[in-house]
Amino acid sequence: MARLITNGQKLADADYMADLIAAGVVRLNVSLHSCHADVQGFITNTPDSLANIDKTLKNAAALGLPVDINTT
Repeated sequence: MARLITNGQKLADADYMADLIAAGVVRLNVSLHSCHADVQGFITNTPDSLANIDKTLKNAAALGLPVDINTT
C-alpha cells in the first residue's frame, strides 16, 4: 500500500490511475499552486495544469481513491 505525491498531470488519465490503484496506491497527495488556471499554468509551466488536476480529482472520486490537496 502506498501514498503517491503528484502534480496531478499524468493521473488525468483514468486508466493510468486505475493501474496505479491495482499496483497498491491507496491515497493521493495532489499539489495545487493556484485556483487560477493562468497562474497554475505559469508556475508549473504546463498550460493545462489546472484542467488536468480537475480531471485527476474527478478520476480519484470515481475510483474511490482518497485525495489530500497540498497548497502553496
